[in-house]
Amino acid sequence: MRLSKIQRNIIKQTAKECFDDKAKVKLFGSRVDETLKGGDIDLLLEFNTNTVQLTQKVLRFNTLLQKKIGAQKIDIITLEPHQIPNTIQQQALKTGLDL
Repeated sequence: MRLSKIQRNIIKQTAKECFDDKAKVKLFGSRVDETLKGGDIDLLLEFNTNTVQLTQKVLRFNTLLQKKIGAQKIDIITLEPHQIPNTIQQQALKTGLDL
């Protein structure tokens, strides 16, 4: 995993701040491969309940992350219980690492 321990903690703490304990955070994409360099931070937020005002909360989460870890390309996808995972969500579930 190519995130520092500090970055992982910031992401987890910010998710808790924005979503309480309703979101499980997974890192997926190129940052899970130690042999690669660079790349954006791809995050899957998996919810155990449907979340009210999800879009606004995700925007707030992204904004806070940018402030806390610095301007970086961060891609965030979500998965709620009522959704059937699409291709990218399935890939994130399969290859992602829990933070």
